[in-house]
Amino acid sequence: MYDDGVIIPRDQLLFDLKEVKNDFINAAKEAIGLAVEIVYPAVPGAVEAALAKAFLEAKAVAGEAGILLPGLEEDIIAWAVQEELAVIAALGDKAKELGLEAVAAPAPAKEEEKKKEGEEEKEEERSRPQRGSWRTIRPLASAARSARLSI
Repeated sequence: MYDDGVIIPRDQLLFDLKEVKNDFINAAKEAIGLAVEIVYPAVPGAVEAALAKAFLEAKAVAGEAGILLPGLEEDIIAWAVQEELAVIAALGDKAKELGLEAVAAPAPAKEEEKKKEGEEEKEEERSRPQRGSWRTIRPLASAARSARLSI
């Protein structure tokens, strides 16, 4: 093609449709991400996604701070186990010298046991004390022992 005294080769005039399509898809994803980040209500789902993101971040902050909130007990135990494994991995051979070793998580309960536990949990919820009491921490400690935390 000839344009204003410049000859443009054919290969520069061709474009890849898949690449253009991917560019549009990436632009749309980035626009939605921006809408979620600034909580722009005109974009469908942006407010809901922003609230979900804020909830997860608040949950992470509470877990890092060690604040016991209802429903976070299992997450706190999981984080503690992950940190334990990371410390043991970072220590390497020194961990063995100190007597620290990674312990596998206990096997999940069978269906029948889960049903029985579900019934017991309902009874416990009725008699559950207010948040922040020593009885709230007790199930967490027993769960930690059953997970065999060694640090």
